[in-house]
Amino acid sequence: MRREFGIVIVIGALSGPIGWVTTDQLESNNEFCVDCHLDERTPLHETKMNDVMTTPPINLASVHYEADREFLCIHCHRGVSFANRLRVKTVAARDALVYLLGSFEEPGSMEYPLWDEDCVQCHENYEPGRSDDFHAFEDHNLPNFFYRCVDCHQAHANEGVARFDFLEPDRVRRVCRDCHEEL
Repeated sequence: MRREFGIVIVIGALSGPIGWVTTDQLESNNEFCVDCHLDERTPLHETKMNDVMTTPPINLASVHYEADREFLCIHCHRGVSFANRLRVKTVAARDALVYLLGSFEEPGSMEYPLWDEDCVQCHENYEPGRSDDFHAFEDHNLPNFFYRCVDCHQAHANEGVARFDFLEPDRVRRVCRDCHEEL
């Protein structure tokens, strides 16, 4: 009995790190991510993947892909810090289990938005082109800004054309009104 318990403990202790490394390798292929998230009735991720590869770019994600054809979904969605990475891995493990049990439902949106650190890994801070740019004001730039990058910038918003800084006006106005009542 003790031997069997020891074997279970060893298998449990090894499966976490092996699963972590294995999923890191699998996530380095966009097709892996898309395949797991396909549902014939709601092909959310397939649509997003097609949008990413659209030329000319139609959203922020496709601008990143156009700039670097080696750009992968996981570059934004992996989680940079250990805590964020653990969050991503936990959600992925939960989703994989639910998928294997046959009760997976394609999400309609991202359950847990990106953290600023996911954007800041490449965009340390915004370098304004003009002195009157929004992010030229210290309170509107990282790390001081109270809101997350994704509160205003929508990576996968798709209006069929690349909009100015990929901002959705109604979302931006809601954020601005929190400090600027006159808007």
